[in-house]
Amino acid sequence: MEPAELVSNSLLTVPISEVYPLEQVQEAYRQVRRRHARGKIVLSPVPPDERPALPAELRAPRP
Repeated sequence: MEPAELVSNSLLTVPISEVYPLEQVQEAYRQVRRRHARGKIVLSPVPPDERPALPAELRAPRP
Protein backbone atom coordinates (compact mmCIF):
# COMPACT_ATOMS: atom_id res chain seq x y z
CA MET A 1 0.00 0.00 0.00
CA GLU A 2 1.30 3.48 -0.88
CA PRO A 3 1.90 6.05 1.92
CA ALA A 4 -0.85 8.32 0.54
CA GLU A 5 -3.30 5.41 0.76
CA LEU A 6 -2.26 4.70 4.34
CA VAL A 7 -2.93 8.34 5.28
CA SER A 8 -6.24 8.40 3.39
CA ASN A 9 -7.39 5.27 5.20
CA SER A 10 -6.24 6.64 8.60
CA LEU A 11 -3.76 3.79 8.96
CA LEU A 12 -0.85 6.24 9.21
CA THR A 13 -0.93 9.52 11.09
CA VAL A 14 1.79 12.12 11.43
CA PRO A 15 1.79 13.99 14.74
CA ILE A 16 1.87 17.78 14.37
CA SER A 17 3.74 19.75 16.99
CA GLU A 18 2.86 23.26 15.84
CA VAL A 19 1.26 25.13 12.94
CA TYR A 20 2.77 28.52 12.06
CA PRO A 21 1.49 31.13 9.61
CA LEU A 22 3.91 31.89 6.77
CA GLU A 23 4.70 35.24 8.38
CA GLN A 24 6.35 33.34 11.26
CA VAL A 25 8.65 31.21 9.13
CA GLN A 26 11.70 32.35 11.14
CA GLU A 27 10.16 31.19 14.43
CA ALA A 28 9.14 27.88 12.82
CA TYR A 29 12.70 27.38 11.61
CA ARG A 30 14.08 28.17 15.08
CA GLN A 31 11.76 25.52 16.53
CA VAL A 32 13.04 22.96 14.03
CA ARG A 33 16.67 23.84 14.78
CA ARG A 34 16.12 23.43 18.55
CA ARG A 35 15.04 19.82 17.90
CA HIS A 36 12.51 19.91 20.73
CA ALA A 37 9.45 19.29 18.57
CA ARG A 38 7.61 16.03 19.23
CA GLY A 39 5.93 16.16 15.84
CA LYS A 40 6.10 17.98 12.55
CA ILE A 41 6.27 21.76 12.26
CA VAL A 42 3.79 22.98 9.64
CA LEU A 43 3.74 26.30 7.75
CA SER A 44 0.28 27.35 6.65
CA PRO A 45 -0.61 29.97 4.03
CA VAL A 46 -4.07 30.26 5.62
CA PRO A 47 -4.39 32.86 8.42
CA PRO A 48 -4.91 31.28 11.88
CA ASP A 49 -8.42 32.71 12.27
CA GLU A 50 -9.50 31.12 8.95
CA ARG A 51 -7.95 27.67 9.51
CA PRO A 52 -9.96 24.74 10.82
CA ALA A 53 -8.92 23.41 14.22
CA LEU A 54 -6.34 20.65 14.23
CA PRO A 55 -7.95 17.35 15.28
CA ALA A 56 -6.74 16.09 18.66
CA GLU A 57 -5.54 12.80 17.18
CA LEU A 58 -3.03 14.69 15.03
CA ARG A 59 -1.59 16.79 17.85
CA ALA A 60 1.77 15.61 19.13
CA PRO A 61 1.87 14.95 22.87
CA ARG A 62 3.29 17.83 24.92
CA PRO A 63 6.28 17.12 27.18
